[in-house]
Amino acid sequence: LAAPDREIKSARRDVSKTTVKAWMKKRSIRRYKANSIDPARVAKATEEVRDKWFARVDSYVRTLYSQGKIPWRCWAEVPAECKLNVDEAAANAAKGRPTVLASFNPHADGFGRVFLRAADGDRMSSHVTDVVTTCADGTLRAPFIIKSRGGAGGAKKAAAKRKAGEEVVVVEPTAADKEGLLDEEAEDGRSLHIGLGVSPNGSMTLELFHLWIEHFLQCCLLPGQGKGGQP
Repeated sequence: LAAPDREIKSARRDVSKTTVKAWMKKRSIRRYKANSIDPARVAKATEEVRDKWFARVDSYVRTLYSQGKIPWRCWAEVPAECKLNVDEAAANAAKGRPTVLASFNPHADGFGRVFLRAADGDRMSSHVTDVVTTCADGTLRAPFIIKSRGGAGGAKKAAAKRKAGEEVVVVEPTAADKEGLLDEEAEDGRSLHIGLGVSPNGSMTLELFHLWIEHFLQCCLLPGQGKGGQP
């Protein structure tokens, strides 16, 4: 560990992939993806990008005020409970993770806590999207979950139908899709108010977006907000 750099450099030798694989197999070592955050994507979230985005929002608020549609002159005057943001978060713990070398059983030597490993290994068996609505007052509004299911058809077929002007039928969630998302003890069976949609690949579609809008109006807005009430 304390060897001088010159000794380390002189000890370096180029080896083939076959040699490395044999060495890993002999010592029960394999490759894992280390974390679920893509560093390249995080690096794009700069202060400049943030400021440009909020400048556009402020300009839009000023335009709505000039048209008499809202009572606030600028973004800073909009109350926190009226500032809502929606975003899609794909529950994919294996995407964009750099690789590391570790034991076949990383938990045996305590190395498992250094990184996260998806339950399905390095590739998830299905894709799930969580459409999250957050509020500037610090609250999280009712989410909308999109699950993938083979019976929903194919994403490419749906795209072809849209292009041809044909109707794309939205598949109704089954009891299996709803498992774990409903409150059986509630009178309406949905006291958690979690919206649910199904698509071929578990992602948002044009058809499901209409369902999300209904979910947003019914479950995400506070009483008195929306059409005829507080903007």
